[in-house]
Amino acid sequence: MEHTDDILELFIRRGAVAYDGEGVSQLQHAWQCGRLAAQAHASAELQLACWLHDLGHLSSIFAGTPTLRGIDDQHELTGARLIEPLFGPAVADPVALHVAAKRYLVATRPRYAQILSMDSRRSLLLQGPSVRFVQFRPQRSRTLC
Repeated sequence: MEHTDDILELFIRRGAVAYDGEGVSQLQHAWQCGRLAAQAHASAELQLACWLHDLGHLSSIFAGTPTLRGIDDQHELTGARLIEPLFGPAVADPVALHVAAKRYLVATRPRYAQILSMDSRRSLLLQGPSVRFVQFRPQRSRTLC
């Protein structure tokens, strides 16, 4: 991606796509996440990361819902690579880490997995086991927001 217009184009082309069995489109999910970050008074960079955290799904080469075919599209890494040149690590790093954050929340808050959507639960199985805080310590030395 060379310009922010490329991101807008992705949302125009694929933002209406919803995961199989989900009642929320990619654009609606992005809006929800960005809005929650704003309500939590997150930094502007973190709000943008929340808006863009699933950009890797929009740019994926996999059609439909990859988790139904047992595919982890690694959207968090794809998305981070796409947006880092445009917005830097303050936006790209939270995007890259949001799957690990979900895995951490599942490991430390047993009820968290119950509120995940079906697709998020399927992706969790493909993305690896839940993780505990000790596995994140080396990464915490870098300020993300």
